Amino acid sequence: MPAVKCPFDGCDYVTDDLEATIVVALIKAHTTAHTVGKVVTTKTPAEPKTSTDPVTPPTPTDNVHRSVGDLNIPLQICHKYNSNGCDRGNACPFLHLCKSYIESRCESGKECSKSHNFQQPQVKAIMEKHGIDVKRKTKEILQDLQAAVKEFKGQSKDDSKTKQKDRAASPKKGSIQICNKYNGDCCEKGDTCQFLHLCKSYIESRCESGKECNKSHNILEPQVKAIMTKHGIDVNRKFKEILRDLQTAVKESKGQNNDDSKTKPKAKVSSEKTPKKSFVGICYKYNGGGCEIANSCPFLHLCKNYIEGRCESGKECKKSHNILEPQVKVIMEKHGIDVKRKPKEIFPDLLASVNEGKRQRERENSKAQDCVNKPPKPTICFKYNNSGCENSESCPRIHMCRDYIYSKCEAGKGCAKSHNILQLAVKSKLEQHGMNTKQKPGDLLAELRAALRSETDEVKTDDRKQVNDADGNKKSAPKICYNYNGRGCEKAGSCSYIHMCKSYIDGKCEAGRGCNKSHDILEPAVKANLEKHGINTKRKPKDILADFQAALNGENRKGNITAGCGAKVATHSRKPAKVSRKKVCIFNLRGICKWNFCPNVHCDLPYQWRWKLLSAKEWTPLYQHENVETERAFCDPANEVYRLVTEQGVNINIDFKTMIGTDFEGQIFVVNRLSTPSSVELERQLWATNWMWYWKNENGGWMNYSDTVGEIEKGDIEQAFINNPDGQFPLREIGSIIDFSKMMQVNDNPAPEVEICRRPVFVSEKEAEERKTRQTQRKRGGQIPNQPKLERVSSTTELSAPPNWNMLPEEDLSDHRQLVPLKENDTEYKEIKGLFLESLGRPRTVRIKSIERIENGDLWEDFVGKQIKMLKKKTEEEVGERRLFHGTRNQYIDPIWNRGFDFRLSGQTSGTAYGKGSYFATTSNYSNSFAEQTSDRAMFVVKVLPGAYVRGCSEYKRPPHKDKGNPCSELYDSCVDNETNPQIFIIFDNNQIYPEYLIKYEY
Repeated sequence: MPAVKCPFDGCDYVTDDLEATIVVALIKAHTTAHTVGKVVTTKTPAEPKTSTDPVTPPTPTDNVHRSVGDLNIPLQICHKYNSNGCDRGNACPFLHLCKSYIESRCESGKECSKSHNFQQPQVKAIMEKHGIDVKRKTKEILQDLQAAVKEFKGQSKDDSKTKQKDRAASPKKGSIQICNKYNGDCCEKGDTCQFLHLCKSYIESRCESGKECNKSHNILEPQVKAIMTKHGIDVNRKFKEILRDLQTAVKESKGQNNDDSKTKPKAKVSSEKTPKKSFVGICYKYNGGGCEIANSCPFLHLCKNYIEGRCESGKECKKSHNILEPQVKVIMEKHGIDVKRKPKEIFPDLLASVNEGKRQRERENSKAQDCVNKPPKPTICFKYNNSGCENSESCPRIHMCRDYIYSKCEAGKGCAKSHNILQLAVKSKLEQHGMNTKQKPGDLLAELRAALRSETDEVKTDDRKQVNDADGNKKSAPKICYNYNGRGCEKAGSCSYIHMCKSYIDGKCEAGRGCNKSHDILEPAVKANLEKHGINTKRKPKDILADFQAALNGENRKGNITAGCGAKVATHSRKPAKVSRKKVCIFNLRGICKWNFCPNVHCDLPYQWRWKLLSAKEWTPLYQHENVETERAFCDPANEVYRLVTEQGVNINIDFKTMIGTDFEGQIFVVNRLSTPSSVELERQLWATNWMWYWKNENGGWMNYSDTVGEIEKGDIEQAFINNPDGQFPLREIGSIIDFSKMMQVNDNPAPEVEICRRPVFVSEKEAEERKTRQTQRKRGGQIPNQPKLERVSSTTELSAPPNWNMLPEEDLSDHRQLVPLKENDTEYKEIKGLFLESLGRPRTVRIKSIERIENGDLWEDFVGKQIKMLKKKTEEEVGERRLFHGTRNQYIDPIWNRGFDFRLSGQTSGTAYGKGSYFATTSNYSNSFAEQTSDRAMFVVKVLPGAYVRGCSEYKRPPHKDKGNPCSELYDSCVDNETNPQIFIIFDNNQIYPEYLIKYEY
């Protein structure tokens, strides 16, 4: 608090302290001394006054106010001593003791830097003067001291309440305030302004911009110093001391303004308002970097995700899940929650209070935002972009190519519409909407695009809030229950949202009748809900569903529902469907993906970056140029942190190691990179991702393993990582081990651990286009002029096709893909037929319709390449090539013979009893039970390289180590149901499988 001077004329007494209550007590005692004719000054001595009146000594009232010298000083703890240090030493009239210790909340114990000793001379002298007997046990002295301190606090609070009541009638003192106009757009008064031109967030200790802030942090500027001097703040001191007093003065002025507003009479108010109910809040500092207040914090020190029911760390979480901790219990009791129950009974009340507090804060924030005058947002002139705008000069909208603004214009420089964002007419309109036109054109365009998108989102939100029925009556739009579509809705019959399959409503449900969510729009609960929202349910289900979809999209259909503002609502969403273990589709990049429901991502590059909020469920992919720039930064191992700025207004600081980032508001984002499979998995695929491994040297530079460690062949580390991402790889030449789970190289010396990283080789947009062009040219049988011959990822020699394949002499093996029907009199047909019928069990009930040979050069190259690798370490007997059977549904036939087996589909028909791989049987009778259960069925005859196998387990995502105690040991090649007499083989590597024949039959 600023220094306060005695109000009596001619008296130079001045006092100050950190707490206002201490200053009030000192001034009160001093002014009381004036009334009895004797003044004692402690800081600035005044000339003594003579008086003929007899001097009456002050009468002590109780143990709290006893005389120290000639002045009544309250028994209190010295706050300066507990903060930066008291310069008065033993002359200080207040106790030099630890404040937290006196209040029974000091956690430092003997390590505390403040005194816990009542026997020191300064403390003993003060307590004796206040009537406390110090010749007793420490516990008894502490109890009396605590009682005295608490009593003084209670009296100080009563005095402050009395002063607040009388403040309206007393003359006001000038209060120091921060200029809100300066912190907004600008203050036109400049240096003549009576308020401080300083950053408001800096004064409140919450400015995150630091030196980059465009508002002043300098409290020694002339304008600021003049105002502080007027309000009694000494500016001839250290910067920190001035700032501390300024912050205190600003807080005091805020409190004074709030008290004044409360004491002002309100018109037409006959009864007093009831106090606002308070709700429990979670401490965000505790859930972030840590709360420095600890037990004195008024908010709950509990895991936020646990309270919201989405903490995935469980017992390993670093934040508390215990609602019975003392600090938590005290806060809950203050808010009326009964803690003398079981945790299960307490938790619902706690969650309800937290959620209600959130809603209350949101309502207050929305009311505050409604009072803010926002500048109008820009809009694009649609007449200009269509037939042409006749009011070109007076039109308030922007005359620019709409497709160019949204990065969709394909005409380029030949476009008839303007692409120039710096033309005078456009700049003037952008300035009217509060945009800075002196920045780079690219930045200005991004800001315009973001403003247009936010405008579209607001229109979409406003239009979907309400719809009108045919009579013009307002009806709220229906909503689908997301809890029902997730883990399940607990409200069931009382839920106000519609319990139907969201994918079915969106026309995307692939499960059909097998879906576990309702597709019945005529259910009583659904019908009643739709009727509440003005949808006529006395029609055909198709018509009801169409109106329901239109209501969700805010569209007008047949006059039944119209958007509230008449505006067309955009329903396009760039968010991809959530599918686990996604990759970029390598077949799409080659232009041969024929799967209508491909589970992989289709994009123009072999990589795709995407982001989402930590609490969100769906991912948002980056635009093409953002995607390329992020990939370019990621490919360089020197870039451990990257600032991602998107056109959607996201500004994230990404840690490439953890793939987690935060924005300026402290929100946590997760970033994800999708790519094609590794080049060690698909050696002969042009679009496979080529990964490099690096280690960090003593100088912080990144070194490539292939260039520094002699015995490591290219791809050895990557192959070990693909086999087991949680395993280890031995570097025998240097006596070290690479631990993939920690991404560290563990050495004997000189350093115990060395950081490692895995980064891809960068593929630019130009290189990707060249690959596609060469790919197309090669299919046509030609060569592009001035271009080198197309090379594959692998350096292995060319492989030849099986001798029975029907290939043209000039045809490339990797491009060869066809089904060849076999004739019944062919030896090949008879061989496969006999193999199929031999183990079927009931061959008389089966009629073979066709047997086709699968000729797929891609899959054959991968299969033979894997076989060559295995034969380098094993004999042919150990590799153990077999012909096995695989029954499947008819919808998977084309994807399998075109692209091979996909492990993500494993378990849909056969289950995952022995691991999450592809299942193959030694008998056609067993595989027949997993084929389509109709008369028309299909089964594959497959070449398999089982290698070394072990009994499987449902949790396996890959074969286990041969030596369980050694993470550097080799892995088994496959799993089986029975090691002595295997009937089922589970393969986890797609290259160990080749679908050789397709049998179609009636059963």
